[in-house]
Amino acid sequence: MEYNNLIQDFVERTKINLNAIEELKHSGNNVYEVTQFINSLLGMLIFPQQEFFKNIPQISITEAETDGWIIPNPVGSHKQVANLSVFLRYLRNAVSHCNIEVLSKNKEISGIKVWNISNNGTINWECKFSITELKSIVTKFHELIKI
Repeated sequence: MEYNNLIQDFVERTKINLNAIEELKHSGNNVYEVTQFINSLLGMLIFPQQEFFKNIPQISITEAETDGWIIPNPVGSHKQVANLSVFLRYLRNAVSHCNIEVLSKNKEISGIKVWNISNNGTINWECKFSITELKSIVTKFHELIKI
């Protein structure tokens, strides 16, 4: 089936595929739903962020949290980003440049640590997300850009 609107259709199809994997997992099948979710970030975060970057408001992190966004505190000595737009850009950069470390608890994937590398090659932001938190962020992002 062809795409009528590349970004919107790609996001929707990615969600359908991810839901199918999650249903298979819940039915006892040997599938890797977290791996599929991380793969799905290409279609659910990277593509749409590039397309709708100008539509992402530069609201403060405090305001974003008031609006229901889950914004984890940075790891270590890194400062919180200035606004929602920067947060989503850094998250997108981390995923697209494979600046990801998978976190495990009791031999199960529990989350990911991501980081952004500045133009001078140093890490300027680093956060840890549970898979649930990351899914919430992706959902809020889709609500924001109306996908």
